[in-house]
Amino acid sequence: MSIGTLFALFAVAYQVSDTMANSLNADIGVEIKDYGTRGHVFPIIEESLLEVIMAKLNAASKSGLLNQMQLEFQEKVRQKIMRPVPVKNLSKATENKTRIYDSTYVQKDDIKTKNGIIIVNGGTKINPLEIINWGEPLILIDGDDEDQVAWAKSRPGKIVLVNGNPIELSNLLGRYVFFDQLGF
Repeated sequence: MSIGTLFALFAVAYQVSDTMANSLNADIGVEIKDYGTRGHVFPIIEESLLEVIMAKLNAASKSGLLNQMQLEFQEKVRQKIMRPVPVKNLSKATENKTRIYDSTYVQKDDIKTKNGIIIVNGGTKINPLEIINWGEPLILIDGDDEDQVAWAKSRPGKIVLVNGNPIELSNLLGRYVFFDQLGF
């Protein structure tokens, strides 16, 4: 497509949009007028925010501050990986308990397409845990408690820490260790 063709298309689009705007404004009794410039008009003199940020980054890079900040950030990340924030409000169990959780969902009403075809009947029950299982049991422990670590070591399942160092424990046990981030 040539420049001339593009210019012609632009001119037509502009004319159509201008005509539509004028006819719409005429329909509602509005007239567009150019009242010119009134008052003082000042040029934009502020520096570009992007240029200010880049200048500060360049200055920090030249002074070595940027490298220092990057190293500090890397150390903070390493510390968070080695020892994530423990799950709050948990205490050591004092007795064995088993809890049964029923995740069954009951659909109250029919679910239909826009054409009225029923996809799911009302009253349908589904338990996702009957379809998808966790595989291995999840063993949630405090990785800083040697008794809990010893107990979990002899059990099959995925070890999930609520406190402690997952990397250190993974190396000690020779298997993957997960961490329950924020109690989820």
